[in-house]
Amino acid sequence: MKRGKSFAIGAVACLVSLVVGGTDRVVSAEKITIGLSSTDALYGPWFYAHEKGYFTKHGFETTINILESGTRCVQALVGQSIDVCAADGSALMNAVFAGSDIAYVGSTFNYVAGDIYGNRNVTSPAMIKSGKWAISTFGAESHMVARITIKHFNLAENDVTILQIGNQNNRLAALDTGQVQATSLAPPANFRAAAMGLPRLAKLSDLGLEYLSVGPAVSKKYIQQQRASVKRLLQALGEATPAYQKDREGAVEVLQKWLKITDRKQAEDTWEYFAPSHDVNLRVTPKSFDIPLRFSDNPKAPTAKISDFADLSILEELHKEGFFQKLK
Repeated sequence: MKRGKSFAIGAVACLVSLVVGGTDRVVSAEKITIGLSSTDALYGPWFYAHEKGYFTKHGFETTINILESGTRCVQALVGQSIDVCAADGSALMNAVFAGSDIAYVGSTFNYVAGDIYGNRNVTSPAMIKSGKWAISTFGAESHMVARITIKHFNLAENDVTILQIGNQNNRLAALDTGQVQATSLAPPANFRAAAMGLPRLAKLSDLGLEYLSVGPAVSKKYIQQQRASVKRLLQALGEATPAYQKDREGAVEVLQKWLKITDRKQAEDTWEYFAPSHDVNLRVTPKSFDIPLRFSDNPKAPTAKISDFADLSILEELHKEGFFQKLK
């Protein structure tokens, strides 16, 4: 399988010790490329699993590619340049509707996080009308958030021009220079926006948006042919997530490295914001796809269900075996 090269960081371990059937044996690590849609704190447990050896422990040599949006991450998965995509439900849903044979196997974050900020000339949501709203790419989570919030502000979608700007840093820069009137930002970008004196127009947490924001997705062929690998991937994430929540010092250091945060306090605030909300059971919630399905124009949306987008059989197997219970 091809491997993407941009922003790649490979693990150095090529051999790992696995316990199989109660016997230790050394086997070659399985090389996998994991695509993330951005360098955001939403991916804290993923960065932590990579840095602290949880993927290595479970038999993987991991390379992480940052692909700048959920849409691009899903496209890379469909194109087989990555093996695992950690992206939002909206991006995967659109790909499945287009005929892609991919599925989530779990979830690490089930809410829409962050805030809506305006530029310095915007003092109320009404002032966004006839303005521009920055998103990463069409079909990504930031696009869905824009559509939801525009409606929440009692505006019509055609009242606002939605622009593809890229990652949060790009969107914050566009906001700061007045190129756009509004955008969504999550920690630490929203902390920087506040420090710059930009006005916060809404807290997304107040909207109570339950949504599969980050989860591991793979091809259904991979599930069929590499079922044991999927199980080990979930075990690695399952162990890394509660460890990330408990290891403040180590987790903050990981965030500083991956998010390039030089301000220690900002990194600590970012960890405190996200850490409690990561799902240690990796469950996909019943309402995970309600929002993207509601906003979808695809004719398949009204009759779609979670099983169209997720294969949770391996996750349920781990729950029945008591794997997650043992981690508590």
